[in-house]
Amino acid sequence: MKNLIFALCVVVMFSTSANAIQVYVAGTKLVDMWRECKKCDEGKKCDLQEAAFYQGYILGIVDHHKVINGYAFKLPSNALAGQLYEVVGKWLDNHPEKWNEGAIDLVFEALQAAFPLKKK
Repeated sequence: MKNLIFALCVVVMFSTSANAIQVYVAGTKLVDMWRECKKCDEGKKCDLQEAAFYQGYILGIVDHHKVINGYAFKLPSNALAGQLYEVVGKWLDNHPEKWNEGAIDLVFEALQAAFPLKKK
């Protein structure tokens, strides 16, 4: 009986969570974090936690991309973290129509636009 209850709980948990949580960070939240990052860079009063989250989010996606053997974009070997923050941020500034999408999709799209894979 305990195994049946456990199995039912697992099924319910995974079936509802897959539909309920599809985007962990919204695009609008990414934009807000980018704005905080810019303020910090300009020496203005800013939310350091938001700025740091933005930077960590971008680097986390880039690191994950490297682990899966880079199928979406090709970073130059000398790319610096600060450049990646700027590339994504400027892309966000230029594409407000996309802000309603998930943050991960926006980061990938920005990096693909800036660093496309070379055609063989």
